[in-house]
Amino acid sequence: MPIGGSGFNEGWGQFDAEEVTTRIRALDPTRLVDATSGWHDQETGDMISRHVYFRPYRLSWRDRDDPRACVLSEYGGYSHRVTGHTWSDKEFGYRRIADQGVFQRAFLDLQQRQVRPAVEAGLAAFVYTQLSDVESETNGLITYDRRVLKVDEQEVRRSNERLRASYDVALGRAGRPIPVTEREITAPVSLTLPSGHLNPDAVGFTRTPLLTTDGIGRGRVGKGRNKRWEYWAVTTPSHVVAVVVSDIDYAGVNGLWVLDRASGTPINLDVITPFGAGVHLPGTLGQGLTTLDSKALKVQIEEVPGGTRLRARSERVEVDVVAHRPEGHECLGVVVPWTERLFQYTVKDVARPASGSIRIDGVEHRVPEGESWATLDHGRGRWPHRMHWNWGAGSGRTDGRVIGVQVGGKWTDGTGSVENALVVDGTLHKLSEELVWEYDVEQPLLPWRITGEGVDLIFTPEYDKHSETDLKLISSRTHQCFGTWTGRVRIATADGDEWIPVADVFGWAEDVRQRW
Repeated sequence: MPIGGSGFNEGWGQFDAEEVTTRIRALDPTRLVDATSGWHDQETGDMISRHVYFRPYRLSWRDRDDPRACVLSEYGGYSHRVTGHTWSDKEFGYRRIADQGVFQRAFLDLQQRQVRPAVEAGLAAFVYTQLSDVESETNGLITYDRRVLKVDEQEVRRSNERLRASYDVALGRAGRPIPVTEREITAPVSLTLPSGHLNPDAVGFTRTPLLTTDGIGRGRVGKGRNKRWEYWAVTTPSHVVAVVVSDIDYAGVNGLWVLDRASGTPINLDVITPFGAGVHLPGTLGQGLTTLDSKALKVQIEEVPGGTRLRARSERVEVDVVAHRPEGHECLGVVVPWTERLFQYTVKDVARPASGSIRIDGVEHRVPEGESWATLDHGRGRWPHRMHWNWGAGSGRTDGRVIGVQVGGKWTDGTGSVENALVVDGTLHKLSEELVWEYDVEQPLLPWRITGEGVDLIFTPEYDKHSETDLKLISSRTHQCFGTWTGRVRIATADGDEWIPVADVFGWAEDVRQRW
């Protein structure tokens, strides 16, 4: 159905909007009517129409519950002048951006960080201000003379595909994978600039940890909302052990968790320390000890010849495990760029052979070599206030090959980076597409399916590690399910594409929502 004109725009000369809407409908009953575009809604017309420029846009509960369609009929308006292609020397826009690359990133970030979540929540339509410059209004995606496109056509096309895919999912249709173009980083680089902003040269992925992250928390924009952590999970035929040491600026959030796989009995210890007291994390991965020194829990993580030694001790549990690093073993490093000020560097290191011991209530359980695996989730960055993510990982053997599964989603959507890869016998194969995650968060023990053009995996859970916290300003809801991965993944080889089977590889898949 075509959309008709608006009765009133931003309150200009507005009077009886209901009467005007009736007259417009009489002229052409086939058209939808935007009765009051932008301001002073009088609860008439076919849509509730908003103009949002000077604040981040979120679909409000009032608009979501309105029986009319919710439309973001004006937003954006970012100005970028291209010398020699303007109507006059004047410049009008709601945010002036001199650099073309920054302008493009700001536009794409607006689409993916604000519009896309709103579409998923029920936003029916949106209109960016504007397609082209109009006289002194230099906030177009194309210049006034139509000779210069200010944004990369392919990047905008991919962004639009993501928005369409989100719209389909919101309507109950099947999701679809979105390909991304990622740059491989092969030389050492700093994550941050001296100012504390994200270093553009750091955006991409690595096969070994090459990024220096000592600049996190420094510089004029580096303070606040910084997140540093080391998460290690060790899986054995009989147990799962997870150790976390973290500092989120205003608190240390640490823990030790053990699961007896046969009985399904967990032991959980959370240790929160104000302002990170007792927590020491090196600025850069591998450049020193990671330690937690608290009354209830002590942790020490250190690099040793051939691997990483993990030691943790509480009243009931003692862990001493080495995560071996075979010669030539590769891992996935990814920089996720939400904005110049908000970004995340993560290292996901799967399929590390593990050995050692776990002592529970005085009973020792060996970590058998050849059957046990360690996985690292290393993080350094500056985070938004809210985040929703999926993460899946698994390690094991299929057809004599060592297989490491690493997949993720939601938190990376729209950034141009993804944390998807398959490790085969220590070699990392990057999977550059946003994958489709299908699961029921209300029934997380049902099978999960993760698919893409080159991924077809089923995760079958056997245990759900569920937790919920709501302290208003800080909240968290987690379903981390442990079980087995089965399916296949396509990798590129010198001889062409090859589908790698994945069978009964043990690991986990999770759905996490956090506000901090």
